[in-house]
Amino acid sequence: MSQQDPYQRTPARQIGRFGRDERGTVAIIFSLVVIVLMGGIGLMIDGGRAYHAATRAGAALDAAALAAAKAMNEDGLTGSALSDYARSYFEANIKGVGADPTTFQNFALDVDSATGAVTTRVEARVDNYFAGLFGVPSFQVLKSSTAVYNIKDIELAMMLDVTGSMCSPCSKIRDLKAAAKDLVDILMNGATASRSVKIGLAPYSASVNAGAYARAVADPRRPSRDGCVIERSGPAAYDDTPPGPGHWLGTAGRRRPRDIDPTQGYGSYRCPRAEVMALTTDKVRLKQRIDSFSTGGWTSGHLGIAWAWYLVSPRWASIWPASAQPVPYGDTDTIKAVLLMTDGIFNTAYQNGRSADQARALCSRMKQEGIIVYAVAFQSPASAAALLQECSTPSGNGVGQTFFNAANGGELRQAFRTIAAQLNTLRLAK
Repeated sequence: MSQQDPYQRTPARQIGRFGRDERGTVAIIFSLVVIVLMGGIGLMIDGGRAYHAATRAGAALDAAALAAAKAMNEDGLTGSALSDYARSYFEANIKGVGADPTTFQNFALDVDSATGAVTTRVEARVDNYFAGLFGVPSFQVLKSSTAVYNIKDIELAMMLDVTGSMCSPCSKIRDLKAAAKDLVDILMNGATASRSVKIGLAPYSASVNAGAYARAVADPRRPSRDGCVIERSGPAAYDDTPPGPGHWLGTAGRRRPRDIDPTQGYGSYRCPRAEVMALTTDKVRLKQRIDSFSTGGWTSGHLGIAWAWYLVSPRWASIWPASAQPVPYGDTDTIKAVLLMTDGIFNTAYQNGRSADQARALCSRMKQEGIIVYAVAFQSPASAAALLQECSTPSGNGVGQTFFNAANGGELRQAFRTIAAQLNTLRLAK
């Protein structure tokens, strides 16, 4: 028998060689997979940076478009002066974002003289860290923003809680006064010769003090003895039909409230000292009236909601002084809004059922008239906060946040400031 050739491919040698070949193939495949994965991760990182740049550019363009629209309407800027003004706003808002190698170029501004719309646009170029390895040295993004400066009037009624719990502790009523005056300052300071801001006040506790308007809203046969009124029954219970025969607001007299939270005992009728104040442009008088608020009584929240609505309702125009008469519904030059605020459960009603149920009905009908409803719960039980959130206008469509749940005085003031800022905000067209 001849000696075996050492290089002969025996089955064992072939199997071993196949194993070595397989390991090499796996290594190649693994390397390719790693390259693809790393490339994908790199592309994701560069893509994220491009998205961040586009977001930055969009926010800065929004600010530039809004500022230019306002300057064009209020200051009469046009042409290159307006373009330079908008560019300065864009550059001021795009700075201070670190060393990200993003270049913003070809800033431009266009004005549509027919609509008053101002459009800003810019190109953002982001140099890539990783995508360049795949032949993509940079991403380029074109962003634009269009704004229309709507010189609109504002009619706002504030329903403010002056119940006894607002002095438990009394820092709560002090916080409310500060928050309400903040809002007055912000809105009134935003008024111009061509833009009117009117604010009315509807303080409430176990009833609403109609003050000088009590005779005009209550049945002459059953007048209010103290200036305060309660809800009305009948077909006008949940709408803004003006007071009159068959639609008079109720007076309590010796009537005892029926809707009381059983966990808190039985309440009683009370007429708050704080009176309703019709819409006014007088900032000083508004702040003085707010400072005069004192607390006491239970919570007839539905009465506060109704009176906030009445203050901005054109159907109640005959009740108010000429300077306080609201404009018609649907007036495109006016924003109608109410602000509802409470720290407790709506627990006091006299007729028509529970206060909370009446509040829901009033809110629903009021929103159908196009009134923006903001709502602020202040250290409220969960059920009270949920009711206010249900009452508020759904967010979106340019309205912004409409419900706030404030846990302390600082958050309450911030909520009122945010509402004021939103009402003052120039609306983006696109």
